[in-house]
Amino acid sequence: MPTQNTRLWTYSLTIALALLASFNVIASLGMGIYLPIVPAMPAILGTTPEVVQLTLTLYMIMLGVGQIIFGLLSNRFGRRPILIGG
Repeated sequence: MPTQNTRLWTYSLTIALALLASFNVIASLGMGIYLPIVPAMPAILGTTPEVVQLTLTLYMIMLGVGQIIFGLLSNRFGRRPILIGG
């Protein structure tokens, strides 16, 4: 039985790593922008420090849940449409 040699990924490893690194930086950048203002947020928003800490917890939980959901969607529909849609 003859086998076909089809490459699923036609780009170089360097381009793939650059794409993956840029997507990871976006999540880190969001946290890096948010954390410096956290101590001042209760006074600015008129809330308690516990509520502000809850937003950090929810951010981390949703970041993990989003990775699971987008991973499953990208396996079903392909990575390109999901990245464009995201």
